[in-house]
Amino acid sequence: MTDKPLYHLGDGIVLGIGSRMTELCDLKHDQEIQIDFRFIEPLEKISLGWTGEGYESFIPRLLAEGVLAEGPATVDALLHERLGALDQLFLSSYSSALSERAKRAYRLTLDAHARRKRFFTRVGQCPTLPETSLRRALRVGDALEVGKKRVLCVGDDDLVSIALAALGHDVTVFDIDDFLLNFLRSTSTTLGLNVTVVEKDLRDPLDASERQSYDLFLTDPMSNRDCFEIFLSRALALVPPGSPGYVAVYGPTERLFRAVAQEMHFPIEAWHRRHNRYYSQYMKIHPYESDWVEIRRTSETVIKHSPDEFCVPLNLYAEQFYQRPPIFVAHYDEIEEPKYARPLFLDMIFDVVEQNTAFKFVERAHLLGQEWTVIHGASEAGHLTLHVDRERRTLSLALFPMKADVEDVLRHAVMSAYKTHAKAAKMGTTRDVWDLRVR
Repeated sequence: MTDKPLYHLGDGIVLGIGSRMTELCDLKHDQEIQIDFRFIEPLEKISLGWTGEGYESFIPRLLAEGVLAEGPATVDALLHERLGALDQLFLSSYSSALSERAKRAYRLTLDAHARRKRFFTRVGQCPTLPETSLRRALRVGDALEVGKKRVLCVGDDDLVSIALAALGHDVTVFDIDDFLLNFLRSTSTTLGLNVTVVEKDLRDPLDASERQSYDLFLTDPMSNRDCFEIFLSRALALVPPGSPGYVAVYGPTERLFRAVAQEMHFPIEAWHRRHNRYYSQYMKIHPYESDWVEIRRTSETVIKHSPDEFCVPLNLYAEQFYQRPPIFVAHYDEIEEPKYARPLFLDMIFDVVEQNTAFKFVERAHLLGQEWTVIHGASEAGHLTLHVDRERRTLSLALFPMKADVEDVLRHAVMSAYKTHAKAAKMGTTRDVWDLRVR
């Protein structure tokens, strides 16, 4: 124990560690603050509740700005409110049928999710909604009805272990993420639940004492061959023949998963489509969804990667399916000189793109109204569409496919012509869309 005061991230402040940038998201004020990589480690510690040791000089300023709050880590009221609202979109259709134990399991699961203040999207971590975590646990069942099970969670960014423990099961989590391991230890203890947390690199051989020591497993791997094979090889080796397992599978990779199932000789017993719903660090529903697939180990099941051997899968963090190229969309409010946002001048934007990039138009189409204009330029591989509403002084555009050099030229041309005095700009990105908003 320490006599030093503890600090945690303030309500509505979330640390997001992504592949392109790390930022503190201020959900109260809808702002992002980019963070230098040197501060990731101390901010992760503060996300768990920390003394701030070594960074004491920053604390008064961060307290004054509301980034930090005094005291140990706790449930974030804003996250709790927003996640609860998202859950009600789905939970309201079946909550009245839940037992009191299941309702308590949901409340504890929501509390656990609302305590998590760090998101690590760099390696594909994207948590399910608390109500999805509950429904996963309910597929296993209440221990009072199905008996107490020794349940293994192979990875648990979704915090389904909390719901399972609340339903009376003996739960163990294998994970390699130090933050998540520490978070689960402290959160399960605070909530009065018994969850065993084990640091485990699935590439390492399994101890002989671990094999076939669990009754069932749950896992949510990235949907690619390497990830399916290593996660399932390890998970299936940890349960005896006849035991069930539950696997999240991204819909477009169903054929791949069925091929792996055939090669490893495990039957698919049920396929629950669009079962799993996820949310982002902004406490909004993520467009990603996955299916929940029930499988079973049999005496004929083939363990692809021997539990005695070290293995080195090459691809763990990208899903293996045909990916449609992303689209770039932009919206500009309060454009300047809207009287010049007419076909003759707007066509010049298209000319600039053609002259300065390899994006060549094979056809242009013009749609005209009294106060609006739409120009659509088709290329051999995509299109550029531009819409102007002169009365509302807005300009919107869509570029497909998103090409960085074309986007750069296009953005500079539009900004130079119609938005030389922007007040603010915000860029959001997903797998499929780059979304720029300028006001």
